[in-house]
Amino acid sequence: MGKKGKISLRSISAFLAFALAFPSLVLAQGAASLLKPYDGLRGKEREEKLIEGARKEGKVVIYSFTAVDQLKPLLDEFQKRYPSVRAEHYRANATGVFNKFATEARAGQTLADVIDVSAGETHTLRQMGLIDPYLSPGREKIPAEFMDEKGFWTAHYHFVIALGFNTQRIKPAEAPRSYEQLLDPRWKGRFSLDPADQDLFGALLLHWGRDKALAYFKNLAKLEPRMLTGHTNQANLVGSGEIEMAPWLYGYRPLQLKDKGAPVETLLFDPVLTNPAYLLLAKNSPHPHAAALLIDWALSADGGMKFLAEKFGRTPTRTGLKERFPQLRVDKYLVVKPEIVGPNFRAVARSMGVPDIGLVTMSEVIERAVQVVSAVKIPVIADADTGYGNALNLVRAVREFERAGVAAIHIEDQVTPKRCGHLEGKEVISLAEMEKKLEAALASRSDPDFAIIGRTDSRAIHGLEDAIRRGKSFARLGADAVFIEAPQSESELETIAGSIPEAPLMVNMFKGGKTPLLPASRLEEMGFRIAIFPSDSQRAAIHAMREALTLLKRDGSTEAMDERLATFKERDRIVGLNEWERLEQKYLKSVEKER
Repeated sequence: MGKKGKISLRSISAFLAFALAFPSLVLAQGAASLLKPYDGLRGKEREEKLIEGARKEGKVVIYSFTAVDQLKPLLDEFQKRYPSVRAEHYRANATGVFNKFATEARAGQTLADVIDVSAGETHTLRQMGLIDPYLSPGREKIPAEFMDEKGFWTAHYHFVIALGFNTQRIKPAEAPRSYEQLLDPRWKGRFSLDPADQDLFGALLLHWGRDKALAYFKNLAKLEPRMLTGHTNQANLVGSGEIEMAPWLYGYRPLQLKDKGAPVETLLFDPVLTNPAYLLLAKNSPHPHAAALLIDWALSADGGMKFLAEKFGRTPTRTGLKERFPQLRVDKYLVVKPEIVGPNFRAVARSMGVPDIGLVTMSEVIERAVQVVSAVKIPVIADADTGYGNALNLVRAVREFERAGVAAIHIEDQVTPKRCGHLEGKEVISLAEMEKKLEAALASRSDPDFAIIGRTDSRAIHGLEDAIRRGKSFARLGADAVFIEAPQSESELETIAGSIPEAPLMVNMFKGGKTPLLPASRLEEMGFRIAIFPSDSQRAAIHAMREALTLLKRDGSTEAMDERLATFKERDRIVGLNEWERLEQKYLKSVEKER
């Protein structure tokens, strides 16, 4: 193991968790309290009162994941209706919207009034106490499955999930018309999936039951789908014929392509999945009257919902409106609700703003790994989770991590999507399946110094004896190290160290987890050769940044902690400014002199 080291990707990833900014004062009252006097008002009386307050506030700010080519025209329509209120926006994907809003809130600063985001992020913002209930009159006649009864969220449109297929590659009469028909072996390698669609999987899991859902998706994986990120990207590739079909598209996208002449058709499977866009009221909204005005208008029968349905083909949650794509309208949908995917968004402790429960995709981790490797001069161990799927997914993961330049990866035997080894609710695959995955991983590397660490989470599910049995198997197969996660006592650590002499052993010292914390010298004495401390630097960074932000808010400066701050020169040294200045002198300044 020429490249092993005592560093984990997660142990240094938290430096993006906070944004240093001057925090605004938190409002004494939440937005819901400020808007309570309008609860009994309806129609013109309510609108005029809100306009009066909004005019004084001057603007409304929405953080939205709605496509920018649709969001901007939508807000332009709002301003035509209410010219005294300037509408500003920040647009990103759902994770980006969540990260920006939550980061600002942690810094004591709320800039957004309204959040437009998907189910998982909605649930987490509610759990964090960052949104307030708002029972807009516009909620009337919107089906109950698109709303929270307390008013914390209301969907204004929803993404109806449809199969899109290229009619030049697949004849319409031959296209699959059900989830079951999609499992036909003739579709092997002929369709794409988005690895981020775990919310859709979760909805089907609850609808079908765990056994049926897991069996279905395992069979689907055997057909070797092409994994592509982005529904619009997949729709465009289907339209061009590069991909024959994609079963989980946002239905309006292929229909837009069809309107432009692309050889595309859509089909709906029963049950028809749909993923709503939820409108939320920021608890500390700086412009609560304008926020209420925007939400009321967006949900009204003659407002934003109508505009999006007619112009862009977004399916409104309200029935009875004219729709550009009525073929996406059915009597009953299987709705991806915050309470379905929300429990998988429990805490925000990682640099990407999501917990360690398998929500981060391989491409996102690889991107971060490249950044870490380029920033340090020591070996980097990356957590490759389960390899992001089956053995074939793992083969690709090994190649991508090796290309990224990391020294080692550890792969685990959990069911995909995984959970942090110190959380409850984990499941593991069979030893036989994990052995095949490990064999595939070992055979896929091109550099023999690229270390592959076999990890098992079986201790929490089947007990220590089974975990050791799995660890010994990993060693026999040729794993460069063995990692038994979450032993629960010092005696268990000693048992593990004495039971697997065939390979170096790795241990996780996770403060707050199930394993007792021991000094590195004691671990080495037992026989462990690799120790990771994946949260210490992260927690230190969080504590320091929180302290700095508190001082900024209290004093307007961080002078009181100057002695504990890195100096300007030290920061420049860490990022290598001297080296870049040397290169500048060598390659640029000489050219400037010749001019």
